[in-house]
Amino acid sequence: MGVFAYNEERSIGANLESILASRTSTVRIDEILVISSNSTDRTDERVAHVGKSHPEVRLIREPKKNGKASAVNLFLQHARHECCALTNADTLLHEDAIESLCSPLHASSVGMVGGRIIPVGPIGGWPGFATELFWELHHQLCLRSPKMGELVAFRRVFNHLSGEVAGADEDWIHGEILRQGLQGVYAPTAIVYNRGPSTLRDFVGHRHRLAVQHLVLKYRCNFSPASRQMRPLTRVTLGYLQRHPKRLPRVLIVAALEFAARVSAGASYFLRGETCKNWRPLSSSKGITRDDLERWCSRHAQPRRPTMDALSE
Repeated sequence: MGVFAYNEERSIGANLESILASRTSTVRIDEILVISSNSTDRTDERVAHVGKSHPEVRLIREPKKNGKASAVNLFLQHARHECCALTNADTLLHEDAIESLCSPLHASSVGMVGGRIIPVGPIGGWPGFATELFWELHHQLCLRSPKMGELVAFRRVFNHLSGEVAGADEDWIHGEILRQGLQGVYAPTAIVYNRGPSTLRDFVGHRHRLAVQHLVLKYRCNFSPASRQMRPLTRVTLGYLQRHPKRLPRVLIVAALEFAARVSAGASYFLRGETCKNWRPLSSSKGITRDDLERWCSRHAQPRRPTMDALSE
């Protein structure tokens, strides 16, 4: 298991706690490698603290922050197993996520599995609605054509990620898996919780960054994820509006923001050569806590089994 962190002292303890609390029966987590890319806060200290009582947790420091692809390649250098899973330090995993995520890899035809992302946290207003809308559409899209992100597991049929991949590492891996003749599948019960942007500026910045990275993926790596294809995206959006017709005005506004982000991304990539290889972290989407998750579960009447005692201060 690879966990990727840059100044994540607020969430790394809860993240590792959620992984260590995983309920598994047909799979086993042998090692948890935390790649800390030049963190300047207490991230490394907190990881080392957890590692004292859980030797499977190991800290690997990257001296310079060179982008997500570089961190993934460092993880691949140290990981010992054929089957690997990746997530970011600013996420929390459901207790059954790893079992649901990795079980499909028992089939030799499956090369990669993606989990379901659910946003939590104190998000309201337009950013909250837009974030929940996008991840709901992401879920519906994945049920038809898997799109990887946030939590993935895969077979190591490659030695390293391309230097052209920028930040769309999961999508590049997906494309490589398909090129090897293996399947990519979606595990909707492999739930990972994250915290979406809580300001409009960060939301638009996040969409701009992703759009740039997908352009890099398309033109330099010859792969486009399902979310970049208009026909399936339009289909799931229309399905959403059939279920929630009163939300049409808000959906149209979010669609306009997405269109603007994609136009801006095109200008950045084609005119200025921007790749977003080493992006600015969005502060409003960081710091997910167990309290955020508990509040979300309460609002949505979702039961949640208590996890382990806190592993960090």
